[in-house]
Amino acid sequence: MVLIHDFICIGRPVSEVVALLETRDTWLVPLASSAYHEGESLLGADRAVGPGVVSKRVHMTVGPPRSRSDSLVVPIHWEATGLRGLFPVLEADLEFSPLGHAATQLSLWGSYSPPLDGFGARLDRLVFHRIAEATVRSFLDGVARTIREAVPSPSGSTTVDLSGP
Repeated sequence: MVLIHDFICIGRPVSEVVALLETRDTWLVPLASSAYHEGESLLGADRAVGPGVVSKRVHMTVGPPRSRSDSLVVPIHWEATGLRGLFPVLEADLEFSPLGHAATQLSLWGSYSPPLDGFGARLDRLVFHRIAEATVRSFLDGVARTIREAVPSPSGSTTVDLSGP
């Protein structure tokens, strides 16, 4: 089992961000598919193996949100469709936590088991874990972008974007 974690900060209050989770199935699931394709392009799988041979779709199941201390946690299950035995399955928690009164930290805490037993574990150490990290980062960037677009900055105030370049 391989652990994976990443986080991003959003310059919006957690109460406003959490309100968006009521419609999470309409925007969260498509972001997973987009992030998966970005990770796949890093691998170059569609060029190296040939179109249609490697899975092109990802399926995400989003569980009901639950409270943990002052955070809200959304469980996710993320897996490729098609040749399932060739791809890891990610079990993770998407956590929304307050950073003061005006910002939210969005974290993904998860784990996956590399496919193909020992050979897959070696490939994961060599290259696939970096692709998994890039996919998770792309997903978090997409979630943050969606939230920033959906939750306007308070008028008359300056919002500090803590997400980095």
